[in-house]
Amino acid sequence: MVGNREDSKSFSVITKGPADTQAFGACVGSVLFPGAVVGLVGELGAGKTCFVKGVAYGVNATPDHEVTSPTFALLHEYVGSPSVYHFDAYRIDTCSEFTALGFDEYLEAGGIVVVEWADQVIEAFPEQRLMVSFEIRTGNERCITCVAYGAAYDALLEKLRSYDTMVGQTV
Repeated sequence: MVGNREDSKSFSVITKGPADTQAFGACVGSVLFPGAVVGLVGELGAGKTCFVKGVAYGVNATPDHEVTSPTFALLHEYVGSPSVYHFDAYRIDTCSEFTALGFDEYLEAGGIVVVEWADQVIEAFPEQRLMVSFEIRTGNERCITCVAYGAAYDALLEKLRSYDTMVGQTV
């Protein structure tokens, strides 16, 4: 594994396709903790929902249906221990509209909150969080960068760095 160890606040990996992106999501999910908040940023088709599928698997959440983008429903819940609350802010016009969905209540529910299109509602996020950005490279290749905000999330990135077998190639 080739990593960027001098920067304890960020961690990047290159994935070669949807299976890699989902597997990396599972790695991240396995180190998330109850109450974690994860914001996802990237253009349409960058792999955000594929990553969430992996997160749900990584935290042993058991969705009643396949993990899909909640673009029209705005929120999907995947029951587990902890549960995953999967928001999509793509169709949200204002931050107040987003918080009216009960975002604060979900933050306090003790599950893992994951928000696609987080950059559109970032004002609603707590200071301590994990932000994950997706950059489309060539074909199915993606550069996924995790940035930690707060000590608990710094520790989470250190756990990811310590994996002997990481999906994709770290940069």
